Amino acid sequence: MKHNVTTIQCRAEQLKLAGRWKLCDNQRADAVCNGIGAGWFPPWLRFMLDQLHPALVPVAWIHDLDYDDGGRWTDRWIADWRFLRNGVRAAFGTYAVDQMRRYVVMVDALRFFVLLRIGGAPAFRFTGLKARKK
Repeated sequence: MKHNVTTIQCRAEQLKLAGRWKLCDNQRADAVCNGIGAGWFPPWLRFMLDQLHPALVPVAWIHDLDYDDGGRWTDRWIADWRFLRNGVRAAFGTYAVDQMRRYVVMVDALRFFVLLRIGGAPAFRFTGLKARKK
């Protein structure tokens, strides 16, 4: 099941996520973004991950666009770090201080960050020594 790009964009704006401007290109976002999980995951698994971690869906979309932009290894670090920061921001913006779910989402964002650092390189569009011009 595909997400509505406009809904994801509005949620990213509400949360003031870093890189939210990338979602303004609806056609590109719709073509590139697949939700939480690797592109080789079956659609049902990504759907399940999105349902289990709804606060992190806009975070994952921005991250997908960051990876599609590609660049050098430092750009990958920046993209993954942005994912972690946006994940924490999404947890704070979605759940109240007294809701345990806030802290679970922060831990999930950290766990996904570690998984990105371990296995995300094949999905990143490396462009050699120079970053791709935007």
